[in-house]
Amino acid sequence: MQIPQIQKFFYFIALIVLLIPSKYLSQTDSTVSFTISAVGDLMCHSTQFKYAKVDTDKYDFGKVFSSIAPYLSQSDVTIGNIETVFAGRDKGIAGYPVFNTPDEYLDALKDAGFDVLVTANNHSLDMDVEGLLRTNNLIREKKMEPVGTFVSEADRDSVRIYEYNGLKVGITSYTYATNIRSAPKDSSYLINYIQDSIIKNDIQNLRNAGAELVITFFHFGTEYERYPSGYQKRVVQNTISYGADIILGCHPHVVQPFEYFQSEESNIDRGFVAYSLGNFVSNQRWQYSDGGVIVNIEVEKLIPDNSLKLKNVSFVPVWVYKGVVNYDAEYFILPSRISETGSFPSYFTDEDKALMKQSYFDTREIINSDSLTTFNELTILPSTD
Repeated sequence: MQIPQIQKFFYFIALIVLLIPSKYLSQTDSTVSFTISAVGDLMCHSTQFKYAKVDTDKYDFGKVFSSIAPYLSQSDVTIGNIETVFAGRDKGIAGYPVFNTPDEYLDALKDAGFDVLVTANNHSLDMDVEGLLRTNNLIREKKMEPVGTFVSEADRDSVRIYEYNGLKVGITSYTYATNIRSAPKDSSYLINYIQDSIIKNDIQNLRNAGAELVITFFHFGTEYERYPSGYQKRVVQNTISYGADIILGCHPHVVQPFEYFQSEESNIDRGFVAYSLGNFVSNQRWQYSDGGVIVNIEVEKLIPDNSLKLKNVSFVPVWVYKGVVNYDAEYFILPSRISETGSFPSYFTDEDKALMKQSYFDTREIINSDSLTTFNELTILPSTD
């Protein structure tokens, strides 16, 4: 029996429907998510690069991040503040107060899972304009993105929007000042300073270019102060009014409080502020500065109306171990929650245990963990082999 043409048509339509992935047939309930992990100051004091030296003019920073890398690689984007420059060995490797770090440090960051490095901070011009330019170019060579400093006026004026899982994300960065020198007047495009008109214009340009989520990173505040200053609060409030969705901070070298906010100018149901993420790694060994946090942020996008929801914020307190393992001087970044469970590495001294435990308590206290979800801690520790 011959099948009529009309039946053939309906059979064809039915076949197409069967072949369409179910996710496209239920868009009324469909969502996409975007996750970001952010850390604070990535320092490199002279003791750090001396510990990392493995041969004449050769360094290996891999062990510094090896134990914490699993926490950084779970997100779509990992971002941190690189508070140094990479001007090259011919300029002389140096630590505080004028930094110039071995290039291998960037290799370790890339291997650890970093995607975006904030380059606008008070050390951006430590090695003059040449150092800033080389730093930007080298970060890109290592397949990461610098944010906050630029190699040309065209570079500064370009709108940077990154797409992750179908969500268009704009990332901006600004610093309160630079230490030794400021950008030359004829090259003011080199670095983003905190200026209301510039921040407002940048966010507006990102929105006009289609950015659905705007993340703004500030280098500001008073060093070693555990609570935000009036200046920080003013900058944050203004930036919220300009339409930023997530605001992250660095520079105090200690962890400062987290807050949620709601704003009609924002593109998300509720925004998030971390005034300071503290030190991620440094040689600052005193209380409050010997550790920091990884903050994990999950944003959900509802497909039908493209609305954004801040689905979850969690954090991982971290602490920097400095000591000897198998006769080698080492730095490690470790999740400090192991102090709560008592699962310390065998090479920890009693002093190490006490310091990590104090750091963990201090971080949870300042963040007010009752309002946040505790991150599911991994139990990966540095190899002692």
